Amino acid sequence: MTRPSRRARPGALTRVVDGKGRVSVLSFRYHVGMAYCGLSVAVTSEDGLIHVHHAGVLVATHARRHLPEHDDRFTDRPPVARPTKGDEVLRRVDTSGAVSFAGTSYRAGNSHKGRTVGVRMVGDTIQITLDGLLIRTHKARHDRSKEYGALSKPKGKPRRTNVA
Repeated sequence: MTRPSRRARPGALTRVVDGKGRVSVLSFRYHVGMAYCGLSVAVTSEDGLIHVHHAGVLVATHARRHLPEHDDRFTDRPPVARPTKGDEVLRRVDTSGAVSFAGTSYRAGNSHKGRTVGVRMVGDTIQITLDGLLIRTHKARHDRSKEYGALSKPKGKPRRTNVA
């Protein structure tokens, strides 16, 4: 049973203790104890030490193994993925959660159905962005000879209208 931990102080990370009684912080593992497997703990870094708290009680202290200049990465916030520079075209995500670029379908995700996303060719990858944030990256699978056509129509093919 995972219980939320109370944060010991501002700047604490929340981690779940793995099956071997450890937590991972900045690619380093610290032993907490088998009694805490599956439970949430708060981890803080202070004065060269890593402190682990469960329910507001200090349960473990270790020497900090990451470099002091990496303290800015000591956060629960995921890094913001930013797309790289390049020509972007707009495509609407279809009902299957994919966009079409250069005659090939690339997955954007079901949560983006019906939305307009940006598609960008960077090297041998396709980047799909939404509101300036990178949401997916794919290895390019399309025919390279069709890129010019895809980039020449930045908003895609015009919608068909039935004129009766």
